[in-house]
Amino acid sequence: QSQSVEEIRQGSFDVCEVLVETLLVFEKRINDKKMDVDVEIPDDGMPVCGDRDSINQVIYNLLENALKFSPEGGKLSLSVFKQSGKAYVSVKNSGDTIPEEYQEKIFDPFYQMEGNANADSSTGIGLNVARSLAEMLNGSLIYTIDEGLNCFTLRLEAAVNEQVSKESALLEDDSDFDVESVDDESSDDSLRESVILIVEDN
Repeated sequence: QSQSVEEIRQGSFDVCEVLVETLLVFEKRINDKKMDVDVEIPDDGMPVCGDRDSINQVIYNLLENALKFSPEGGKLSLSVFKQSGKAYVSVKNSGDTIPEEYQEKIFDPFYQMEGNANADSSTGIGLNVARSLAEMLNGSLIYTIDEGLNCFTLRLEAAVNEQVSKESALLEDDSDFDVESVDDESSDDSLRESVILIVEDN
């Protein structure tokens, strides 16, 4: 369920840890579906301002729906980067892309695209909840198509003067995912437009 403004707690934390932690929740489903997963995160983490639980819920919704709408053996690409003082989380997945005329409608509550094979198993509120939470945190969530992939990009407020250790137990986890650290300065140069196919919240 979504949170009210009163329930949003502001703080600073490493969003890379949240991303990897949430990804590991889906590890079995990803392996069962034989997904090709690529993760790129800054070598020294990415501290952001906001409510950790709310951002976790947004990322969870995005990953849940990316898996639901990706074909078996499809691609899931996740990245965290910084541009113009803002932090971005990008989720990309293969599968049918969304026509331009529906790209804003998918954020409406209970909206479901006609002809979607997964519509019966979707509540149609995941994207609406995700965008609402992002906006409560002074961020945004947009959909684009990037090189044939569904792309959802979450923009967050980057924390200032925060030091986050890259020695995170999450990043050392013995999983099947290839978590690649990237130089934050180089990732700042090109906005890797995001990712993901979402439409639901469990």
